[in-house]
Amino acid sequence: MKGLKKLLTGILAATLALTMNVTAFAAENNTNDTTTSIEVEGAKTGEKYNVYKLLDYNTTTDADGNVGNTYTINSKWEGFWNGEGSGYITKNTVGSTTYVVWAKDMEKADKMEAFGKIAAKYAKDNKIAPEKPEVEAENDTATFDGLDYGYYMVTSTFGTAVSIATRPGEGDKFTIKEKNQDNTTEKKVKEDSTGDYGTKNDAQIGDTVEFRSKVVIQKNSVNVKYHDTMTFGLSWTGIDDVKVYTDEACTTETEVDAANYTVEAGTAVDEDGNKETFVVSFKADYVAGFSAATTLYIKYNAVLNENAVVTKAENNTPTITWGDSGISKGNPTDTTTHFFKILKYDGAKGKDSPLAGAKFILWSTKTTTDGKVEKDQQLKLAVKNDNNLLYKVYYDAVPEGYTAAVDNKIVTVATDKITVEGVDSDKYLLEETDAPLGFTKLKAPVEIEVNADNSLVADVPNLSGLVLPSTGGIGTTIFYILGGILIVAGVAYFMVRRKVNAE
Repeated sequence: MKGLKKLLTGILAATLALTMNVTAFAAENNTNDTTTSIEVEGAKTGEKYNVYKLLDYNTTTDADGNVGNTYTINSKWEGFWNGEGSGYITKNTVGSTTYVVWAKDMEKADKMEAFGKIAAKYAKDNKIAPEKPEVEAENDTATFDGLDYGYYMVTSTFGTAVSIATRPGEGDKFTIKEKNQDNTTEKKVKEDSTGDYGTKNDAQIGDTVEFRSKVVIQKNSVNVKYHDTMTFGLSWTGIDDVKVYTDEACTTETEVDAANYTVEAGTAVDEDGNKETFVVSFKADYVAGFSAATTLYIKYNAVLNENAVVTKAENNTPTITWGDSGISKGNPTDTTTHFFKILKYDGAKGKDSPLAGAKFILWSTKTTTDGKVEKDQQLKLAVKNDNNLLYKVYYDAVPEGYTAAVDNKIVTVATDKITVEGVDSDKYLLEETDAPLGFTKLKAPVEIEVNADNSLVADVPNLSGLVLPSTGGIGTTIFYILGGILIVAGVAYFMVRRKVNAE
């Protein structure tokens, strides 16, 4: 019996040293007539913890009066110890009692981690009742009081599955530490002008914006979900555009099989009234296969819509949740749009003489391989109803308080500059289609480049007068032709008249 006691003591000491997420711990109490407590230190506030008694504690006395600590199978767990758990123990039957000791080499870290998983699964699958009522952690602590001695397992909705042996002689409260770390997420957005990912970008209304979130999921996490919330100026492009990858480059070769997660539209609303955009839920069996903290990348898109305003960035905020109350909010990304002004004026009089009635088309641009800036797309424009001084780019619906601009043209007024909102910090072309009455229309589009600080004022002068035909054009040729005809006619008339007089 002394040998058995030494073996158990050695095993329990070994389990105390383990520090993984799913761990076996050892602890003991004073006498067989009292009860003990198990306290989870560092418990995740809001998570729920349960305790299960896997082995019963017994004392035995040999012929010499030596008292030993032994364990026997708890009746509720016979199926486990005779099944999946059988490889973890060695049975020793004395008389009518079967004692158990931990099997050789089964106290190693990886073995105990696997043990915690299969024992927790067995309890769930077989609906085994906990030894005490469920405890919700408060102030980072969860405590189970009034426990008999034995070998216990503590589980939690946070993902914990730890075991602890209690016996007399070493105090009346035994502490285990919550080793699970938080899951995290980090968000980035792509700046299309450079192709780089960062926390900020700018865009034109109607542009597709690409997001990429890094998610770190700790092993043994349960009920893991990624949540995305966009402000009103961003329109999610849909479920089919959400993909998960195992590398930062998000290549086809490293795309995670869609069978390992689900994507659905969100329903929650944050404190600012923004509706949760979508949720990615990772399948339990997929996360259960993580042998260590695993990094994934979630890629998806949104369109900057007509609700975006130049005075406020549109935010995209990620959050990751797990267990019952585990939550970690990532950094938001900021997407901004810009504006510029147009000053149409009399080129002969200067900038203090704005001209009304000039009409412009606004084009986005593309740059050719030889560096030439060319027209790309004519932008749709809406005009503010109050004074016709404010125009806004839109891609889907005319913004509230605006009217679709006739033929998507900007019309200048004589009272002030025109402001155009919803553009990127990029190059654009202003093409004049109609000049003010009595002024010459511009021959070519005006190239402008919008500043990120919204400081651009596009000065567009017009000169008065009409465009006259150039020398050699049809205007002079027609006079030459008419003159020649008149001369020939005059000569013919003279000759005919002379002949008549001679006769």
